[in-house]
Amino acid sequence: MFRTRRTILQVGLFLFLFIGAANAQPHWALVAVDGPAPRAIHRMVWDSCRNVVVLHGGVKDPTHRFGDTWEWNGSQWALRTTTGLGQRLVYGMAFDSDRCVPVVFGGIDGAGNYMNAPWEWDGTTWTQKGIG
Repeated sequence: MFRTRRTILQVGLFLFLFIGAANAQPHWALVAVDGPAPRAIHRMVWDSCRNVVVLHGGVKDPTHRFGDTWEWNGSQWALRTTTGLGQRLVYGMAFDSDRCVPVVFGGIDGAGNYMNAPWEWDGTTWTQKGIG
Protein backbone atom coordinates (compact mmCIF):
# COMPACT_ATOMS: atom_id res chain seq x y z
CA MET A 1 0.00 0.00 0.00
CA PHE A 2 1.37 3.41 -0.97
CA ARG A 3 0.94 6.37 1.32
CA THR A 4 0.54 9.85 -0.18
CA ARG A 5 1.43 13.04 1.67
CA ARG A 6 -0.20 16.30 0.62
CA THR A 7 0.64 19.77 1.88
CA ILE A 8 -1.09 23.03 0.94
CA LEU A 9 0.94 26.22 0.50
CA GLN A 10 -0.62 29.61 -0.23
CA VAL A 11 1.68 32.21 -1.81
CA GLY A 12 -0.23 35.38 -2.54
CA LEU A 13 -3.09 34.50 -4.86
CA PHE A 14 -1.52 31.17 -5.80
CA LEU A 15 -2.29 27.91 -4.05
CA PHE A 16 0.13 25.02 -4.42
CA LEU A 17 -0.31 21.39 -3.42
CA PHE A 18 2.75 19.28 -2.55
CA ILE A 19 2.25 15.68 -3.52
CA GLY A 20 4.69 13.17 -2.08
CA ALA A 21 3.98 9.53 -2.76
CA ALA A 22 6.08 6.42 -2.34
CA ASN A 23 5.41 5.40 -5.94
CA ALA A 24 5.98 8.78 -7.65
CA GLN A 25 8.40 11.69 -7.73
CA PRO A 26 7.35 14.27 -5.09
CA HIS A 27 6.37 17.58 -6.67
CA TRP A 28 4.51 20.86 -6.22
CA ALA A 29 1.42 21.43 -8.36
CA LEU A 30 -0.32 24.77 -8.92
CA VAL A 31 -3.97 24.15 -8.03
CA ALA A 32 -5.51 27.61 -7.72
CA VAL A 33 -4.82 31.17 -8.82
CA ASP A 34 -7.99 32.87 -7.64
CA GLY A 35 -9.34 33.07 -4.13
CA PRO A 36 -8.46 35.06 -1.02
CA ALA A 37 -6.32 38.17 -1.37
CA PRO A 38 -2.70 37.82 -0.24
CA ARG A 39 -2.48 38.04 3.56
CA ALA A 40 -0.50 37.17 6.65
CA ILE A 41 -1.41 36.32 10.26
CA HIS A 42 -4.59 34.51 9.14
CA ARG A 43 -5.96 31.29 10.60
CA MET A 44 -6.69 28.03 8.78
CA VAL A 45 -8.06 24.66 9.92
CA TRP A 46 -8.96 21.41 8.19
CA ASP A 47 -12.65 20.59 8.64
CA SER A 48 -12.51 16.79 8.40
CA CYS A 49 -16.30 16.42 8.59
CA ARG A 50 -16.97 18.57 5.51
CA ASN A 51 -13.57 17.96 3.81
CA VAL A 52 -12.67 21.62 3.41
CA VAL A 53 -9.96 23.96 4.62
CA VAL A 54 -11.47 26.96 6.44
CA LEU A 55 -9.52 30.25 6.27
CA HIS A 56 -10.38 33.33 8.28
CA GLY A 57 -8.99 36.84 8.58
CA GLY A 58 -5.43 38.07 8.35
CA VAL A 59 -3.77 41.31 7.38
CA LYS A 60 -2.51 42.83 4.16
CA ASP A 61 -0.55 45.54 5.98
CA PRO A 62 -0.84 47.31 9.36
CA THR A 63 -3.85 49.34 8.20
CA HIS A 64 -5.75 46.66 6.23
CA ARG A 65 -7.27 43.74 8.16
CA PHE A 66 -9.51 41.04 6.72
CA GLY A 67 -12.65 39.68 8.37
CA ASP A 68 -13.66 37.29 5.60
CA THR A 69 -14.06 33.52 5.70
CA TRP A 70 -13.09 31.31 2.76
CA GLU A 71 -13.22 27.58 2.13
CA TRP A 72 -10.99 25.40 -0.06
CA ASN A 73 -12.63 22.16 -1.22
CA GLY A 74 -9.57 20.63 -2.87
CA SER A 75 -10.10 22.26 -6.25
CA GLN A 76 -11.36 25.83 -5.69
CA TRP A 77 -11.77 28.61 -3.15
CA ALA A 78 -15.22 29.93 -2.20
CA LEU A 79 -15.91 33.11 -0.23
CA ARG A 80 -18.38 32.06 2.47
CA THR A 81 -18.95 35.26 4.43
CA THR A 82 -17.59 38.68 5.29
CA THR A 83 -19.73 39.07 8.42
CA GLY A 84 -20.04 37.48 11.83
CA LEU A 85 -16.63 36.90 13.33
CA GLY A 86 -15.20 40.12 11.92
CA GLN A 87 -11.63 41.35 11.93
CA ARG A 88 -9.38 40.12 14.70
CA LEU A 89 -5.74 39.45 15.45
CA VAL A 90 -3.89 37.28 17.97
CA TYR A 91 -6.57 34.59 18.22
CA GLY A 92 -6.72 30.83 18.17
CA MET A 93 -8.57 28.61 15.73
CA ALA A 94 -8.99 24.85 16.05
CA PHE A 95 -11.25 22.10 14.77
CA ASP A 96 -13.49 20.27 17.26
CA SER A 97 -13.77 16.83 15.65
CA ASP A 98 -16.27 15.58 18.26
CA ARG A 99 -18.79 18.25 17.27
CA CYS A 100 -17.57 18.81 13.68
CA VAL A 101 -17.07 22.59 14.00
CA PRO A 102 -14.16 25.00 13.61
CA VAL A 103 -13.86 27.07 16.79
CA VAL A 104 -12.26 30.50 17.29
CA PHE A 105 -11.37 31.96 20.66
CA GLY A 106 -9.82 35.19 21.86
CA GLY A 107 -8.05 37.88 19.95
CA ILE A 108 -8.20 41.62 19.48
CA ASP A 109 -10.85 43.16 17.21
CA GLY A 110 -10.36 46.00 14.72
CA ALA A 111 -11.01 48.62 17.43
CA GLY A 112 -8.41 47.17 19.81
CA ASN A 113 -10.90 45.44 22.14
CA TYR A 114 -9.98 42.08 23.67
CA MET A 115 -12.37 39.30 22.68
CA ASN A 116 -13.15 36.51 25.18
CA ALA A 117 -16.05 34.52 23.73
CA PRO A 118 -15.79 31.41 21.56
CA TRP A 119 -17.27 31.38 18.06
CA GLU A 120 -18.22 28.38 15.91
CA TRP A 121 -18.46 28.01 12.12
CA ASP A 122 -21.20 25.79 10.65
CA GLY A 123 -20.18 26.21 7.02
CA THR A 124 -22.46 29.20 6.52
CA THR A 125 -22.49 31.36 9.65
CA TRP A 126 -20.21 32.26 12.56
CA THR A 127 -22.14 31.97 15.85
CA GLN A 128 -20.95 33.39 19.15
CA LYS A 129 -21.20 30.87 21.98
CA GLY A 130 -21.46 31.50 25.70
CA ILE A 131 -18.61 30.97 28.10
CA GLY A 132 -19.26 28.32 30.66
